[in-house]
Amino acid sequence: MNLKNYLKPNKNKILFSLLLCGIFLSIMLAPKIYDFIPFFLFNYISVIFYFAIILFYNIPFYFTITIFILLSYPFGCYISQSKKWIKGIFLYLVAILIVSFGMFLGVNAYNNTVGKYCNLDSDCKVTCGQGSLNNKGIPLEDPFIIFVSSCSEMDWAICKSNKCETFNIMNAASLQDCDRISDQFLKSNCYYHLARNLGDANICNKIESASFRENCIRQIK
Repeated sequence: MNLKNYLKPNKNKILFSLLLCGIFLSIMLAPKIYDFIPFFLFNYISVIFYFAIILFYNIPFYFTITIFILLSYPFGCYISQSKKWIKGIFLYLVAILIVSFGMFLGVNAYNNTVGKYCNLDSDCKVTCGQGSLNNKGIPLEDPFIIFVSSCSEMDWAICKSNKCETFNIMNAASLQDCDRISDQFLKSNCYYHLARNLGDANICNKIESASFRENCIRQIK
């Protein structure tokens, strides 16, 4: 097979490639239109193309769309020349799965190295599904409702041994754990849970809100 002639553009190849892109976009938009399609179908689509959809909604649109447009062209050429529609579409979808999984692994590897490096707590921020990352990290938040990201409103990002980590305030073991939190709401809740865990009402006095402070003391006494 002459690769140059095989990939040489013509009207049919371009049209078939655009059709494959349309199939790709319809799959990627599944989380946004789940109210209009059967739940079981949405569920299957979401699970099978999980990595592709996660990437589509979290990394720059122009980057993902360019990759999958380029990916669609060889399969558009295949359909144009072989007339095997079902096989061509199936191979394209398999290619999407393979490429998206590889990209997902690459982004995760980047986040676990460059994306988690820090010097101070302020360098880090909590990212649902990814723990804590710095401002160079690439968040991969789950757009699905049927999947639950590992994220809590009681989570706080800290820098430990030059690595961003997630700290849940309900697991505070000392005053120092709470003192390092800059968000006042989370800090007060940290003191509250620490006071209850240790049975020490004196810790409640560090809570700024008078009503919250009094409630904390009552809970212990």
